[in-house]
Amino acid sequence: MAIPAPMRSTGPAGRAAGWLAAWGWYGLAGLACLALLAINDGPLFYFDTGGYLAQGRSMFNVLGLLPGSSTAPGAAETAHAISADGTVVASRSATYALFLMGLYQTLGLGAVPMVQSALLILSVYLAVRVIARLHAPGLDVPRTTALAVLAGCLGAAPFYTAYLMPDIFAPVLILSAALLAVAAPALRGWELLLTLGLGIFAVTTHPSHAGIATLMVPAAAVLGALFRIRRFWIGVALIALIALAAAAERAAFSLTVKSVARADVTYKPFLTARLIEDGPGWAYLTETCPDPGLESCALREAIDGQPQRMYASDILYSTDEAHGSLARMPLEQQKRIAAEQARFAELVVKSHPFGVAAAVLRNSARQLVHISVAMTLPVDEMGARVAALTGYLPAALAHARLTEIPAWLGWLDAAHGALYLASAAALAALTALPGSALPAALRVLALMVVAGIVANAGICGALSQPADRYGARVLFLLPLTAALLWIVSRRRRVVDAFGSREG
Repeated sequence: MAIPAPMRSTGPAGRAAGWLAAWGWYGLAGLACLALLAINDGPLFYFDTGGYLAQGRSMFNVLGLLPGSSTAPGAAETAHAISADGTVVASRSATYALFLMGLYQTLGLGAVPMVQSALLILSVYLAVRVIARLHAPGLDVPRTTALAVLAGCLGAAPFYTAYLMPDIFAPVLILSAALLAVAAPALRGWELLLTLGLGIFAVTTHPSHAGIATLMVPAAAVLGALFRIRRFWIGVALIALIALAAAAERAAFSLTVKSVARADVTYKPFLTARLIEDGPGWAYLTETCPDPGLESCALREAIDGQPQRMYASDILYSTDEAHGSLARMPLEQQKRIAAEQARFAELVVKSHPFGVAAAVLRNSARQLVHISVAMTLPVDEMGARVAALTGYLPAALAHARLTEIPAWLGWLDAAHGALYLASAAALAALTALPGSALPAALRVLALMVVAGIVANAGICGALSQPADRYGARVLFLLPLTAALLWIVSRRRRVVDAFGSREG
């Protein structure tokens, strides 16, 4: 016996009630995402928020988008974007800098958390509506979307939607890639455009997102083949397209800087610093230097006998005499060391392959257990550090309440840890147990989310540095995905109990 379709009023009153109910659920999800905006009395921010604002202002100046701005190359220098030797450090995303400055100039910084929340909710909504159409007929899309988002908001989601940094777009990228991996051929035209658009925007908002997208390509291929997802290669190709968009954005940024601002582009030598702190890079320098053909030998000289200078963050940023090394060198020398980081990494991997592999695994594992939201809070005189980078402190950031570590943070981190463990166990049960009533495609969706979390740990922990900020930004996907699939599983059990409505 087929389960009867629910009785719905098709009159104006019925449609209005349905519309109000739907937007009520979406509004509830939005309020949950904005909880920390209210608690802090403004957006959360990091010192590098000032760097993005400075870069965004310089780009607006160069493009003539600010009142009284000039398109002359010197205009960018007013925002400290171009160093004294005519170099732009391109380690920050131009996409997020423009996004942040664009909202700042039009709606104010308070609008940024609202837009970021809306984009997160949109990424969940797209997944839910496609799941409802393909695998769970009759599923209430607004309610399911809201409940999944609310589950994520029990974790770290509200901290990252309110955070004026690009981290919230890592989970948006993972959700978009997971949806493409399992349903790309079945997406309607506008669904495909929106999912691709979200993925492409998200992947260009932070350099680490390009690595996550790249690692999710083979994950989609393996899982699609293993679970026999129909025409899975289409999703694989689209995720690869998203990954390539990150490279295209970097190329476009470099071309723009060189042609418009008349400056050279360089990157911080993250790989070199990471390999030195982990040990294999330092061992290679010790064995090889002095070598006139290896610019990184200068770091061997600067760090030797000073173990406090071995940390990657100090190598890259410290300028004080006790901890500084790279940042205290002449700018031209810094550029040469940065330019050879890929070659240096290749040499180290060839010389110490097992040491590098062990360091990657160790740092990835460490990153997976970094779950605190502490780095999203504007403590440690963060306002003064933003002002130092921008020359001013935006009014929206001046009244932050969470300027010290709150007493409840330890309890919250413990609660988040328990939530993430329980969610991981629930996901394992939903994907591994036959009684979960989930089809192969939804099991792959869950596994793709987990693959994205692992990829995030590998990219951020192994290539940058294990940090709470990078871990907590994606782990709330565990309760979000677990809640979504549990609701779908229940819906499918109800349908199966009365006869399938599918097909």
